[in-house]
Amino acid sequence: MRFARTGMFVVVEVRAAELPRLEALAQRAAATGVRDLALIYSAAVRQAQPGIAALAALHAPHKASVAVRDVAAALERRLGRRRVVRQFEIGAVEPRAGGAVRLLPAADWWQRGG
Repeated sequence: MRFARTGMFVVVEVRAAELPRLEALAQRAAATGVRDLALIYSAAVRQAQPGIAALAALHAPHKASVAVRDVAAALERRLGRRRVVRQFEIGAVEPRAGGAVRLLPAADWWQRGG
């Protein structure tokens, strides 16, 4: 499956008053096992993205993106005749082993023609 390793800024702060909250968020992320998330300051932000003027940012340098359409097509090929739902209203997020999650539809989603 095609993907693009793009990196991304998760949170960008432009006000000095918000820096302690951003630093606390970075510490919480590290404490809960979020890997490869870096707190970077203005010079590094400008180097990564010259068009962004920020005092600091949380940066995920190895974040990748994939086209949802490609994922759905791959699932349909693998599942054969079973239907792949491409869009639904999320009702709950169920944690799974290894940090994975299962997205559950809203209770009445199927009755509304989902």
